Amino acid sequence: MYVCSDCGAVFDEPQSWVEPHGEKMSGCPLCAGNYVEAQRCELCDSEYDPDTAEHGRLCCDNCAEDLTERFKEVIHEHFTDYELSIINEIYDGRNIE
Repeated sequence: MYVCSDCGAVFDEPQSWVEPHGEKMSGCPLCAGNYVEAQRCELCDSEYDPDTAEHGRLCCDNCAEDLTERFKEVIHEHFTDYELSIINEIYDGRNIE
């Protein structure tokens, strides 16, 4: 599977053609744009472009957003704001929420 870097379409095989000057080209079958091999998200089974995904090769952006929101809910159920500030300091100021 491939995903278009320009329009986001997911497709089985790129389209091939020959330019008038003889150069062989390939691209997205919908827009003729650039494409990369798609990565399958292990959480939702969708295909995504790992080069443009906010969280890279871990999962698709939709699942990353969902996981982040669920994680925030869990930590706010079990820790006070002051406890979270201490945990954030322990993690060298990286905000874990």
